[in-house]
Amino acid sequence: MGIHVNDLKSVTGDFARAYLFNAYITSAPVNISGGETLASYLVESTSLPAATLGDIDVPWQGQTYKIASTTEYEDWTCTFKVDVMSEIRKSFEYWMKMIHDPSTNFHGIPNAYFGEVKIELLNGQAIPIITYTLHNAYPKSVGAIDLGQDTKEYATFDVTFRYVWHESV
Repeated sequence: MGIHVNDLKSVTGDFARAYLFNAYITSAPVNISGGETLASYLVESTSLPAATLGDIDVPWQGQTYKIASTTEYEDWTCTFKVDVMSEIRKSFEYWMKMIHDPSTNFHGIPNAYFGEVKIELLNGQAIPIITYTLHNAYPKSVGAIDLGQDTKEYATFDVTFRYVWHESV
């Protein structure tokens, strides 16, 4: 079962391109500056999410055997371009403040700050070939914006999301 080397020789057509993707914040407790369209447009780079099966060590007759445990989901990072008024960055900072406000030490209720993120890998005709949905996502960190007079690049910053689980279609 599975793919055999001879099956790969008969592949016709094209391969997926890393630069053909969409990333959307489909639901968030704050308005991510202009909604899905602007946020998606300002995504410079990202990755498809990763998952790993954990291990359980089972001792038996002096040896230790590993068996699969639950799925562990890694944090997901997305790099955004900074818009003219820095509205998208302000939106993420406000979202983080909803989770924990350091001036009042208020902690938000998880169901109130969870959001949902979708990442699509597209084919050459801009049709999604695989879509990942990150459930119960929230920004874990909003990264620094590097500034310097020696560059002509757009200003960017990273947002790292933590989420409970993801699915793909």
